[in-house]
Formats: sequence, structure tokens, C-alpha cells
Amino acid sequence: MGHVMLLNIHHQTVASWVTTLVALFFIAGFVAGIATGTGAPWAVLVVALVILATQKLARNARRQAATVAA
Repeated sequence: MGHVMLLNIHHQTVASWVTTLVALFFIAGFVAGIATGTGAPWAVLVVALVILATQKLARNARRQAATVAA
């Protein structure tokens, strides 16, 4: 049972890091769009903020579920 929980925590951590990297990629795209004056940089920034907000909400939900389960 403990191994399954540890594996689940590992998957959540990896998913969190991947999501953060994707958001950073979008933020870099926003900066590049502003610097070059091309594309729709504000839309890219909004996507990055939505990704980060969703990640934060998911993290809070997991934390609350763990508190209720304990």
C-alpha cells in the first residue's frame, strides 16, 4: 500500500514540474513576442497564467484531500 502512495506522489510531482516547465515556456514565448513585436503575446501570457492557476488549484485540492483523509 505504501509503495502505491509513494508512486502516486512521484507522478504528481513529475506532473507538477512538467506543468511548470510548460508555463515557463509560454512565458518565454510572451517575452519573445513582446521583444520581436510579433504574434499575440498577451494571449500567450494568459495561457501561462491559466496553467499556473490550474496547477495551484490542483495542489490545494490534493492538500485538502490529504488533510481530510488523515
